[in-house]
Amino acid sequence: MGGKLWDVLECKWTRQIVGQLAGGSARFNEIERAMDVPTSTLSDRLKRLESAGIVSREVEDDSPPAVRYALTEKGNGSPR
Repeated sequence: MGGKLWDVLECKWTRQIVGQLAGGSARFNEIERAMDVPTSTLSDRLKRLESAGIVSREVEDDSPPAVRYALTEKGNGSPR
């Protein structure tokens, strides 16, 4: 997993996303606006971070549904 984790973290957008979420959870559109990142890039990076256990994804029961992202304990650097 170590190599895979570094593959995820080495991208400049990934570091910026983690930095953005260090301040607390945020909706997809909030992250996109704050970083001025292409939508497809943000979506791909968030999926990779979620797969690596660094970011959690929560679908809010709104109309239309909103997705909120947050760092997990692993993403915060906390031991399990």
